Amino acid sequence: VWAIWFAPAATIFINAKTSTVNVKDVINLTTDSKLAKPEEGTLLAKTESTQKDAEVSFDATGTKDVGEKAKGTLTLSQNTESDGIAVAAGTGFSSGDCTFITQKSVVIPGVKFTGGKPQGTGEVDVAVVASDVGEQCNLSARTYLSPISAVSANGTAMSGGSKKTIKVVTNEDLESAKQKLASNSNDNVKAELTSKFGSGYKVIGESFAANAADPVVSPAVGEEASSGKATVKANTTYTLTAIENTQLSKFLESAIKDKMEDKDNQKVY
Repeated sequence: VWAIWFAPAATIFINAKTSTVNVKDVINLTTDSKLAKPEEGTLLAKTESTQKDAEVSFDATGTKDVGEKAKGTLTLSQNTESDGIAVAAGTGFSSGDCTFITQKSVVIPGVKFTGGKPQGTGEVDVAVVASDVGEQCNLSARTYLSPISAVSANGTAMSGGSKKTIKVVTNEDLESAKQKLASNSNDNVKAELTSKFGSGYKVIGESFAANAADPVVSPAVGEEASSGKATVKANTTYTLTAIENTQLSKFLESAIKDKMEDKDNQKVY
C-alpha cells in the first residue's frame, strides 16, 4: 500500500534552447500536382475565381442642340446668259443669319436676246434646307443673297425648323464613372474567395486580382440621357491564389534545415 500511495515522485522540466531562422527565398507555384516539389521550391497552389457585375450611376454633364432644319424652295432666275447657268448642289443662299443649301444641282435656262436685250427670264426651282437646326430659320417668303452675281434667288416661306437642348454623356463623364467603378471596395469579394479554400490553405493576399471587361455605358457617349442620368457597367473576374499548408510546411522545413549549423542536434519546430 505504501509503495502505491506514498512513494515519492518528481516532475522534470526540460528547456530547449531555440533560435529563430528567417527564410527569404523565391518560390514557384504550379497547379499541376505532378510538377510540385516543395522541397525544391515548387509548391502546389490553387486559384479560386468568381465573376461579378458592377454598376455605377452618374450624371450626364454634356449638352447638345438637336432638332430639325427649316426647309423650303428657292426660285433661281437669271436674264444675262443665253447658255444657262449651272448651280451646284450644296450652294448656299443667305438671309440674315440663316443660310439655305441647295439639295441638287440645277441649270437655270438661258434666255434669248433681241437687239441685245433679254427676252424673258430663265427660272428654275430647287429644294433647300437650312444649314442649322432651329426655328430661327422659319422665314417668310423673301429674296435671298446669292453667291452668284448673275443669279437672283427668291424663296417661299421656310418651315419645319425646331431646336432643343439635351443632356448628353461626355468622355469626361465616362472616365469619371470608370474611376468610381474601379474604386469600389472588393473586401466582400476577397472574403468570399478566401472562404472557398478552407483551413488547409495559406491564402496569398497579394495575389488578389480584379480583371474588368470593357465597360458598357448607357446611353453611349454623345447620346441623349433623357433623365440626365447614365450608367456604366462592367463584368469583372476576381481571382485569389492559395498554397496548401502541407506544401508550405515541407518547403519551410527544407529551407530551414539548409540553414542549420548542427543538423544532428537541432530540430525544426
